[in-house]
This record gives sequence, C-alpha cells and structure tokens, in this order.
Amino acid sequence: MPDYDLTLPDDFDGKVRLFPLPNVVMFPGIIQGLHIHEPRYREMMADAVADDGLITLAVELQGAAGSASRSRLFPLVCIGRIVSHTRLEDGCYNLLLLGLRRARLIAEFTTTRAWRTARVDLVRDSCLASAEEVNALRDRLMETFRSMAAVAGIDLEPFNSVDPRQVPLGLLADTIAYTSSLPLADMLTVLETIDVAARAERVVGLIEAKLARGSTAGERGFPPEFSPN
Repeated sequence: MPDYDLTLPDDFDGKVRLFPLPNVVMFPGIIQGLHIHEPRYREMMADAVADDGLITLAVELQGAAGSASRSRLFPLVCIGRIVSHTRLEDGCYNLLLLGLRRARLIAEFTTTRAWRTARVDLVRDSCLASAEEVNALRDRLMETFRSMAAVAGIDLEPFNSVDPRQVPLGLLADTIAYTSSLPLADMLTVLETIDVAARAERVVGLIEAKLARGSTAGERGFPPEFSPN
C-alpha cells in the first residue's frame, strides 16, 4: 500500500462535483480506475482538470425514489483527486482517481452545469479504542484477510511490502474491505462507519461471513481495475 498524499487543497470550500455510480464505493487511500464516456461527465472531467482536480464519487441508490432528473444518493461520499488521466481520440477519458476523504452530503446546488454539484461536510475518523486494542484489531484484520487471500488467490505483495502496524487502522480496514470485493450493501456499511475500531471489527465480521458462505469469487486485485461510468 503506497503512502499517498490524502490532503485536500488549502482553499477547499466544501463544494464538490458529484460523479454518481450505481455500483462503485470509493474509500480514502484507494486508487480507482475510471473510464468516462457520457458527455456530461466528460464535461465535468474537463472542468476538474482545469481547476482543482477533484471529483467526488457518490453511490446511486437503486430503487430509491428521487426527482425526475436526480437519482437519490447514499449520504456518505468520497472526495477524490485525479492523479493521472488520458483524453482519448473520441473525447472520452481514462483516469486514476485517488480517494482522499469521506464526506457527508449536505445539499445539492441548482446549476446550469450538465453535472450535479453539492455542498459537503468532511467526515473525520474517530477512535474510542486504546492503543493496545487498535493493535490487536489490526492483527486480527490482517489474519482474517490473509485467510481470504489464501482461498481467493488475492496477491498479498502490496500488503507484504509495508508494516501493517505503521498503517492507520481506518485506512487498513478500508483497503481490505475494498480488495475483498464485499457486496455493495456491506461496502456502504463500511463507508458509513466512522469509528475506526468499529470499522475494523465490521470488516472482520463481513469477511468471516463471506468465507462461511464460500463466496470468494470476483475479488479485486490491488490497485483496482477500471470501472466505466
């Protein structure tokens, strides 16, 4: 797991460009490949590249009623920064987006832009556990993940190259949840769990349940592959 810079620009004012997707949950510290082809999001991409490079991934809630023009979104989102991009001959984009921070949707703006924009509040990780409890959770999280990796054939090299004790527990839990390809509902549960000890416990439980079901197909590699909009 590389040591990425997860800081936001000093002048970040809480206004974000929204990129809603029905099946992609983004976490801080994760790099997600995206292929952008819809005209409105190509326009959004060009605006982001010319400005602060930020795009916020939001999850569209399937089957949830919204307005005629706006689907309902899960209230927790992840602000991301474009770390590299390529504009293709047809005007589409391939990009790598690095998750920076969790945030909570406060309100959407009325805009003439083709894409949606919103005001968000940043969400900071909390931890009520002691240092000893955090270390025990980190060890348990890695042990459970290694059990899944052995069954699912997940490449552990990116994890073996760092000392888990040097990785913040919240980041470790997020990365393992993402790499384990948990179901969407489980991923959203992880996204909304702000206390990092509770998040780690939750990820352990979700992986153990997945192993008990014998469901290990479809796990992601690390870094993740491209996801189309």
